[in-house]
Amino acid sequence: MQAVRLSVLFLLVVLVAACSGRETSGEDTRVPPVSTSNGPSDTFTDDPGRLTVFDLRNPASVNRPSLGADVELRRVVISAIDTFQEVDDDRRRTGNFWVQERNGGEFSGIHVFNGAADEPPVVDMEGFSVGDEVTVRGVYGEAFGRAQITVQAVERTGTATLSPAVVSAADVATGGLLGREYESVLVRVEDVAVLEGNAGFGRFRLTGDLLVGNNLFRRADFPPPTGLAFESVTGVMDFSFDERAILPRSAEDFEDGEIPQGEVYSIESLRDPANDLRPSSGTPVRVEGAVVTAVDRFREVDDDRVRTGSFFVQSPEGGPYSGIYVFNAGGDRVDVDTLEPGNLVTLDGIYEVFFDFDQITVTSFEVTGEAPVPAAEVVAPADIATGSASARQWESVLVRVEDVDVTNSNAGFGQFQVTGGLRVGNNLYRIPTAQREVGQSFSRIDGIPVFTFDEHVLMPRSEADVVAGAAPPAESVTVGALRDPESRPAFGTVVELESVVVTAVDRYRQPGVTNNRVNQFLVQDQGGGPDSGLFVFNQYRSQSSTWTVDIGDLAVGDVIHLRGSFTRFPDNESGRLQLQVQAFERVATADAPIVADLSLDDFVSGDSVVLGPLVDNLVSIPAFSVTSTAAYADGGDVGITDGGILNNEFMALSTLSEGDSFDGAVGILVRTVSGGETTFKLLPRSAEDLDGEFVEPTEPTEPTEPTEPEFLTVRALKDPALASDRPAFGARIRLEGVVVTAVDRFLQPSTGSNNRVNQFWVQDPEGGAWSGIYVFNRFSQGSHEVDLGELAPGDVVTVEGSFSRFPDDDRGKLQVVVSSFTVTGTAPVPEPVPLDAAELGSNDVETLAPWEGQFVVLEDVEIVSDANLAGFGDLELEGGGLLHEEIFGLADVPVPSAWQRVTGLLDHIAPGSGPRIYKVLPPDAEAMIPAED
Repeated sequence: MQAVRLSVLFLLVVLVAACSGRETSGEDTRVPPVSTSNGPSDTFTDDPGRLTVFDLRNPASVNRPSLGADVELRRVVISAIDTFQEVDDDRRRTGNFWVQERNGGEFSGIHVFNGAADEPPVVDMEGFSVGDEVTVRGVYGEAFGRAQITVQAVERTGTATLSPAVVSAADVATGGLLGREYESVLVRVEDVAVLEGNAGFGRFRLTGDLLVGNNLFRRADFPPPTGLAFESVTGVMDFSFDERAILPRSAEDFEDGEIPQGEVYSIESLRDPANDLRPSSGTPVRVEGAVVTAVDRFREVDDDRVRTGSFFVQSPEGGPYSGIYVFNAGGDRVDVDTLEPGNLVTLDGIYEVFFDFDQITVTSFEVTGEAPVPAAEVVAPADIATGSASARQWESVLVRVEDVDVTNSNAGFGQFQVTGGLRVGNNLYRIPTAQREVGQSFSRIDGIPVFTFDEHVLMPRSEADVVAGAAPPAESVTVGALRDPESRPAFGTVVELESVVVTAVDRYRQPGVTNNRVNQFLVQDQGGGPDSGLFVFNQYRSQSSTWTVDIGDLAVGDVIHLRGSFTRFPDNESGRLQLQVQAFERVATADAPIVADLSLDDFVSGDSVVLGPLVDNLVSIPAFSVTSTAAYADGGDVGITDGGILNNEFMALSTLSEGDSFDGAVGILVRTVSGGETTFKLLPRSAEDLDGEFVEPTEPTEPTEPTEPEFLTVRALKDPALASDRPAFGARIRLEGVVVTAVDRFLQPSTGSNNRVNQFWVQDPEGGAWSGIYVFNRFSQGSHEVDLGELAPGDVVTVEGSFSRFPDDDRGKLQVVVSSFTVTGTAPVPEPVPLDAAELGSNDVETLAPWEGQFVVLEDVEIVSDANLAGFGDLELEGGGLLHEEIFGLADVPVPSAWQRVTGLLDHIAPGSGPRIYKVLPPDAEAMIPAED
């Protein structure tokens, strides 16, 4: 998210020239208490026929000119002037400003564009002030949906007093009823409070979901604390990148207040959509006599407890809609050190609906007594799973599901799934991996359901909430019964297949894919026939580098008894039916029957009626020729006669060439669905499946068990000149004898993400171009992949892991995803490479990429802006380069300031689909040497 927001901010400056600077000194832009005695009257009767702002802004106006027309606005009043960033220590103003009809009201204001931030203003606004009555001449137009005048001339004609229009915050917020009407108008919102202290781009969010921007003024306390109340906030309304925000002009536009004590609500009245008393989102509320059911203290960083500090409360009586989540902003808005389940509390806060999940953003609470935690409500797992109509009523309520089995051991985000499709998460407590294997049973799981990322997830609170059960009895079925929609068991059911024959075993690692794609196999009912084949998924455990079952020398023709969980992936109508294997036993051998001899016409027809029942079965096709290999590098596809497709799932087909002919082929028929289009492909299993002359490729096949990783240098991974010998992404590698250059233990305030700490960088000891690389230490389920311990710069290490790129495109950062490391000695960190600040600001890949991941040194640089420090952790240098607080906090660095020398790691991000943005990461205070006075 950080990368995307940064790219949008750059566009904001360049394209819209809407100011995002920090008003720390310079001209006073406060609204003056100006008399109108020496100016015109407050009516327009003395200037009939003049063009007004209403004419320009109101779509219903009959006098509205066309876009691009020359216009003149007389006797309008300046409501705000945009003074922006510091350049070369001198205040420079963009000169953009807003004008308004003195009577105010809907459609009474408009933005006046006075040149881009990096160019001199069209009109020198030095002598103008808020409250000046002016005549403005320019060209009427729109920029990104906002009406504006591109100014040509401004003439002062007097002074006037503007009174802001008092409006509802919700009405003028993004999506509000009156947003368009009050765009560019001076408004005031009253009795509001901070809902979100950092809403991105230096903004914060108020009651009513109204954004407060910093284009004209930035509060010294940014980000303000959640719950901070204002009697009023005044500013001009802006519209930029499809969002509306109020832009205060100075500290005087904020009138401090106190959050009024909210009315007393029951939890049920806050939660139940049918309750007539339910308040709107953003309402101050008080809840009395609620019982604490859980306090979130789970995550750990560097062995220190890092608590979210949020908690759940519930009405003592329990029942539907009786629980609610209490959000403790920043983890420390209120002190929950002694708060425990069973405490009775009275709490004050702001009721919000946050991404469709009810919560109270707490401002204060008081423990008033003790009470039993309500008994867990017994519910069916399907009733609280994603998609259930009844799931909403049980959100934040302590519930219990009984007699459930694990159906998916890895549903993403540290979650797993049980009977009924219910997700079980780890926000409050992590169930050990050994208890989450497919087929494991629980006699009960207690927990609190939440709604997050469009999923309903049950969150157990502790070990006491989880009771293991006996292994479920397996249902004995045939493959045909599993594939029959009328007779198949529910997904997640543990079944046994007896005496099925193995038709294919996948030991071939397709280039560039993961371990999940090897050591899988397919089986078929011995009698063959349509709907008799099934894919068997053998899950790969990345942390232990093992699979659920060791397939050993399992071979085509083996007859096996097979046990596993019947599933579908993806879980939709087009998903592939499969058995997630738990165990198998070989009992005999037999011929694997070919289910159908397809004509070439049938194979290439794509007819689901004909081919659908043959999916995952062994079939044959007649004579064909190779017509295309163009798609082989990307997806392993080889085109054949009349548009048919062979695929390299089981074997390398890289030696096939256009024009090669074969008398026929045998293989597994598979179906893929992409973008709503269905494609059928044939997967040969070995050279014997191709009837004709086939040259065996030299591409390596994947062994059943992982092999020892290859020893490499960093340069071998990164240097484009060595790319032909570079391992595939996902390959296991070993870097031996590399020097640790930096260790990141700084939790960056702008992200707060545990993924961003306990990472490190290493470098080939001899240094040079392409010699440094980032080592990513994955954070999952409350801990990192490896414990860094006392790892420090200068340690010589051997690092094992997988080679990858993030994001996975040409802009991505090459990295090693660490699985283990060993310290073998110490050595000097290679000397930093001199880099010019202008080169850094250029973001030129050819210049900067060779030095990424290693130390560079910038000399004689000036820091000119901290505009993006709070939102993105960046300080801007003269010339556009960026310092970033990834490893070391930069909040105490003065701005503006001059530096003789700044040393740091060179890194890059790849925002959205935009180009790379390079940054320098100082490792500590000693890396920044101030310039001499």
